[in-house]
Amino acid sequence: MQKTTNNALTLILPQLLSHVKKNSSMDWKYLSMILARSQCHDLRLSAKDYALQLFGLPDASAAAALNLLNAGYTLEDKFACFAEPANIQPNRDFLYVTTTDFSDLTTQEIAALIEELNTYFAEDGFQFQALTPQRWVCILPEKMNLPTVFTRDIISENILPHMPDTPDNFRFKKFLSDVQMVLHHSKTNQQRNQQGKVEVNSLWLSGAGCLPREVKTNLTCVYTDNIEVMALSQLAGIDLRSANEFSMLKKNFTEESCLFLDLQADFQISVNPAVFQTIFEAVRNKTLHEVKLIINEEQFFLFNYSASKRFWKRKFRF
Repeated sequence: MQKTTNNALTLILPQLLSHVKKNSSMDWKYLSMILARSQCHDLRLSAKDYALQLFGLPDASAAAALNLLNAGYTLEDKFACFAEPANIQPNRDFLYVTTTDFSDLTTQEIAALIEELNTYFAEDGFQFQALTPQRWVCILPEKMNLPTVFTRDIISENILPHMPDTPDNFRFKKFLSDVQMVLHHSKTNQQRNQQGKVEVNSLWLSGAGCLPREVKTNLTCVYTDNIEVMALSQLAGIDLRSANEFSMLKKNFTEESCLFLDLQADFQISVNPAVFQTIFEAVRNKTLHEVKLIINEEQFFLFNYSASKRFWKRKFRF
């Protein structure tokens, strides 16, 4: 008699259905069978927040600190936040984010802007870093209650209602005013203005937090290229693998509790029809106890041996 395992696989793929539609010529039969036979449950939180909860984090407030850790910075108990480069313009009594797309910034321009900000705020204990051209962060001298909304979610909206409604509101507005003053006098911005390019005239700070003191998780293996989850896996000391390695998943599933997380729109390499055949057969052969599949931010699908034995004529329509 074959021994029943209690291992589990969690798949967090919110872009999966759009990927399947783009590659409709491929045979997704086993994925269709898994979804059609699974039990469907309400999710009620974002796919990324669900992943963070698997590591014991209640929200994404530590995201900036995790990005810094993954980039090799030592933070200890310091707080960090995202400092997104933005162009903010006034309109009567309102302030609007016109754009956060500064993909045309050169490496030299980014370095110059960061240096100007660090020089001005050095005595106050603020330290800016550009981890990528579009991902800037700020290490804070102490905890500040900052907005939780990202600029991409409030493009062309009045930003004033999103200011922190806390005692830190005044500090935040003063800090933002000082940042805008530094950027207004920046030689880099003056040159961009002369070249007809959009200036980085402000930063939008959001999501201040520090690294968790302890990371508790039942996961034993993680496949992902997501920066925050990679850093959490590092803190938890569990086996971390690239998302692309998931395509080589074997039928003799040995991990106790495994997570595959890919938030990208195109995961051609890591996700293919053969992966779902492997998963289906592993559940059917009882070498994999349970699969939880999250393909949107409204529901998740639970697939196990009992579900695999169901004979349903209906198909899951993508």
